Order: sequence, then C-alpha cells, then structure tokens
Amino acid sequence: MSRLRLAALYTGLLFSNSYDKSLAADPGISWRVGAGASYRTMGGIRFDTGSFSGSAPLPQLVPASSVSNPFGPETGFADRTYDNGFVFQDINTTNPGAFLPGTTAFWGYNSSSQVQGGNLVFTGTGTSTVFSQTIASAVNPTWKEDREGAATPALDITGMIDLGKGWHLGASLGFMAPRMETRGTSSTFRATQQSQAFANTVTDTYALQGVIPPQAPYAGVFNPQGPSPVIDNVPTSRVLSSVLTGTQTGVFSNSIEESLELDFYIFSLGPVLEFQRGPWSVGGSLGFALNLVDWRASFHEELTGRTAGTTTTVGNWKAENSDMDVLGGFYLQWQAAYAITPRISLSAFGRHDWMSSVSARVGPSSYRAVLDGFTFGTAVQFRF
Repeated sequence: MSRLRLAALYTGLLFSNSYDKSLAADPGISWRVGAGASYRTMGGIRFDTGSFSGSAPLPQLVPASSVSNPFGPETGFADRTYDNGFVFQDINTTNPGAFLPGTTAFWGYNSSSQVQGGNLVFTGTGTSTVFSQTIASAVNPTWKEDREGAATPALDITGMIDLGKGWHLGASLGFMAPRMETRGTSSTFRATQQSQAFANTVTDTYALQGVIPPQAPYAGVFNPQGPSPVIDNVPTSRVLSSVLTGTQTGVFSNSIEESLELDFYIFSLGPVLEFQRGPWSVGGSLGFALNLVDWRASFHEELTGRTAGTTTTVGNWKAENSDMDVLGGFYLQWQAAYAITPRISLSAFGRHDWMSSVSARVGPSSYRAVLDGFTFGTAVQFRF
C-alpha cells in the first residue's frame, strides 16, 4: 500500500474518531444554529376584476342623430319646402269645416316642366345623421398567477438529545420571511359610438285633380282674398333615396392595473427526529407554523375615449387596501446534512406548508391568495 493511501486512510480514521468523540463528550442537550437561503413558493393568486367604467356616463364623441329635411314628412299635414317650390298649409288646411279640407292655396312652383300629365312634381334635398352606441363588458373577468415564489433567509435553532445507535430527538424553532409581489393588467370594458351622415333626395308628386296651375313661376299665399287654385297638402306619392356621405367613430376602452404585495413572517416550532451515521445525517420535522401575512392590494382603472386621433380621459379611479392577517398552519420538513467538521455542517432541506388562504376586496375587485407551498434551501449549521 502506498504512503499516500496510508495517509488518507489515517486521516479519515482520525477525523471519524474525533467526530464520534465530540458527539460522545456531551451526553446532554446539544444545540445547533442554522442560517441559510431558501426559495418559498405559494399556490397562486386569483383576481376577480371589477370595474367602475360600466356605470360611468359616456360623453358623446361623434355627432348626435339629427334630421334636416326641409321637404318634411311623407304623410300628415305639414309645410314642405323643395328645391323648386313649396307646399305649405293655408288657413283652411286643417279646418274640417272648410269647403275643401286638407287642401291648400299656399303653394308654389318654379318651372312649367314640373307639370307632368296631370301631376305637379317637386324635388328636394336634405341631410340626416344616425347615431348608434354599443357597449360590451367582460363577464366575470379574472386573471391569475398559478404559482408565485421568492427567495427568503432561513434561520433555525435546534436542541437535540442522543437516543443512541445514531438516533437523535429534539425540537426546532425556525423563521423565514419571504416577500412576494404580483401585478396584472386587463381591459374589461369597450363601447363604440358611430355617427353616419346621409344625403337625402326626394321626389314628391301631387295630383292636380283637374286644377290648371297658373303659369310658372307661381307662389300662393296663406290666406287668399279670392278664389285661388288649391292642391292637396299631402303628396300623392314620394320617392326617397339616401346616400351615405360619411361615418365618424368613437371608441371607449378601459385599462385596469391590479397588484398584490405579500410579506410573510413565518415562525415554526416542532419536534425533530434524526438519524446519523458518520458525518452524514437525515431527519424530518412535523410541527406548527404561525404565519403573519402583511398584504397590500391596489387597483387603478382609467377609461378613455378616442376619435379622429384625439384621446379623452373619461374617468380615473384608484383604490388601495391593506391589513395583516395572523394564520395558523402546519409544516412538514425533511433535510440531509454533512458535517465538514465536528462543529459545522452543511444541509439541504425541503419543506411543505399548509395554511389558510387570504382574500379581500380592493375597490370593485377581489382577490384570493392560496398560501400553501413548498420551500427548498440550503443552510450552514453550527453545533454547540
């Protein structure tokens, strides 16, 4: 056997003997202090997003409905103005006791070409605008983060007694302080306003019923002093055509930003069972966890309207809420350690926490955070 191998064997036996003697030197309680870094996850966060936009009055971004048709309605007594004449009501039009009710002497025309086969024909132009609005809101909008995580320091103090044959029993007090934050954006409201402009052209025909119109141009009066030619005040027929001349559109939409910040302060206490052989040890712990959860939630919504390159802010809403919840829970932890000296060990551990969820409202929204989760980490343990 080479000198190098003999030296290595001797060093290992010496370390093992010194390690075992250090353990046997104190048959009472041994103390360990651990400090390390870990990563804590949680089950997830769900926001049920509310909105103020649906109840906000919307300004009109495009022209309202309107009618400018001088030629008047197709039916009913009315004053009708045309491009080449007029047919108005006279003193007797609406009088049922008149000699010829429903007729009028208060009419006029511009050209003899309007007399066509026993009819008098008028043409007129006008405009109209049609306004419409549609609103769409998301039904039960939600967003969620399935799993959140954060780094956290991990501290613990453990007292152990030797049960013999490599077994140790004790109790451990631990502390972790992860900080988690999640943010989400969404849009839950949309409204569209539209205004369509039309050019209207009308051709109205009035039956002369044997009346011979005076030579054009002619204009009657409201209350003639003598016999005057009369025609019906309501056209016999109408042909109306409309042509779309333009469309204006305005669009409203909201943007929502929500956030939740969680600061955990986790204190755990429970028994520890450990088996040790040489420099290696494995163990586990099941105990109680006290969780202080300091949370802050915020909500910000902005509603804007846009038309023809112009943006208008319609509404702006903010809300905040915060509190600290004290939650009980349980944990299960397992670890493996390697002693690099009789007093110093390196360990790796995993842990699962069971605890209640946190839920609250912020503005019109609500959230629920599932706080169960896993922790993985490493630590340096000092033995006293």
